[in-house]
Amino acid sequence: VTMTEDELEELKDNNLVLQICDPSYSTKGKTSGDKKSRFTILNAVVTEDKFYLYNGYQSYGKDVSGVKATNTEIGKREDIDYFIQDAQGTQINFFEEQVVQMKKEIRFMRHKAHTMRITGGKQLAANSVLKELFLSGEMVVIKIKDDKDHVRIAMMQEFINQILGLSGLDFVDCAVYMVTDIDRTIDVNIARMRKNLKKQGTHTKLIRLSGNNRSGFRRLA
Repeated sequence: VTMTEDELEELKDNNLVLQICDPSYSTKGKTSGDKKSRFTILNAVVTEDKFYLYNGYQSYGKDVSGVKATNTEIGKREDIDYFIQDAQGTQINFFEEQVVQMKKEIRFMRHKAHTMRITGGKQLAANSVLKELFLSGEMVVIKIKDDKDHVRIAMMQEFINQILGLSGLDFVDCAVYMVTDIDRTIDVNIARMRKNLKKQGTHTKLIRLSGNNRSGFRRLA
């Protein structure tokens, strides 16, 4: 799908902006060639009808602090509404630390740890789940008209290559987490409500009251 930068920003303003992370990292300072140490982020806009993939990030050899910092930087830049990260096994502690850091910078962000293991192989998951979404038009890759962001162009081409089985499967993993964990009706509507709160500059507070209020609190919007 081709659109202008302004059209992408309008799409983001009115729908759920999502960041999905496969947080593979290395403490050995590797810079190339080791797919197991690749750190991947995929950004998407989600509506009731479609997953719009529009940007991504990949690197080799990130340490834990580098992964956290990059997720926070990109999430803040994209003004995300929702963050998903693979958190199987011992990675759950890392996910929780990541969310704490991001929430300091990104208001109203919701989050989910992806804990469902992909069975039957990654390529099978891509073929059985993602392929059907692409064929039905429920998942599309956004191409920006006259795009000068060469990194974005390269990342989206890499995503396409991975879907076609021409490259690794890190972006494929992220896309599978996305369609597994996001409800395109409920989560999109919640994101819109939270965006309205951000625009209004208001938030819910609990004010302690004296007197006969049993709970001792009153909720104010």
